[in-house]
Amino acid sequence: MLNLTRLRLDDATQLELTGWQAELDQIPTYDARRLATKREWRNKSSRDAMDPVRQALRDMCPGIERCMFCLDSAAHEIEHFRPKALFPSALFQWSNMFFICGACNREKLAKFKCLAADGTMHMATINLILGGQLSEDSLAVLLNPIDDNPENFLALDISGGTFRITPRVDLSNPNKQRAEETIKILALNSRDVLVKRRKTAYEDLRIWLRYVANRYQAADIGAVAEIRATLIANCNLFVWREMQRQQERIPDLQSLFQNLPAEVLRW
Repeated sequence: MLNLTRLRLDDATQLELTGWQAELDQIPTYDARRLATKREWRNKSSRDAMDPVRQALRDMCPGIERCMFCLDSAAHEIEHFRPKALFPSALFQWSNMFFICGACNREKLAKFKCLAADGTMHMATINLILGGQLSEDSLAVLLNPIDDNPENFLALDISGGTFRITPRVDLSNPNKQRAEETIKILALNSRDVLVKRRKTAYEDLRIWLRYVANRYQAADIGAVAEIRATLIANCNLFVWREMQRQQERIPDLQSLFQNLPAEVLRW
């Protein structure tokens, strides 16, 4: 997971979404609104007005349309961060839409925990919302790639060689809980293929960096710029950010980065 920037929709598309949400919000009870979400999404998500939404989400993806959650597979599904089955007030909110892969969508489903006003963590359910213990605005436990900076919560175990994602060691207990729950809900470590691909991404990046060092020493600035563009478009950017962050603590990376121009730490 990385910190992403949400793009602004054009005025006409935003107005369409706002109108659709206002129609849904006019339904008098929470339960009736909740039951209407599936129908409303099915009827409106296939309209031409949603094309700019999908394009903006594609443009927000890390690399070339990579999943906003795992950063590994191709993104192809609009995901409601707050599940539409529980949070009808966020069904057509642009801020609630992400673009993710099918595997992450299946892992997340409606598994959505929130923090209550007293700081306790609860799985969001219809009964808790109806009972007032949680609201549709309760703080999400799952890290949000836009509103939170996942890089401040999550680390990659490079030095131990496991390539598992772990909570950062400097977190407060509530933030550690959020990191642990994010890893668990999205199965970022229990899906073996993700762990293997992070390791492969690390090895590939080391090869790329050796080539960058070679081209830099040969004063081939054009090649270095080309490599940068290719690297950013194709690598697992979380692995890359963690290599940059941890390079001073891992001897193998330290020696590798010493042969690179300082600008590489800003790529």
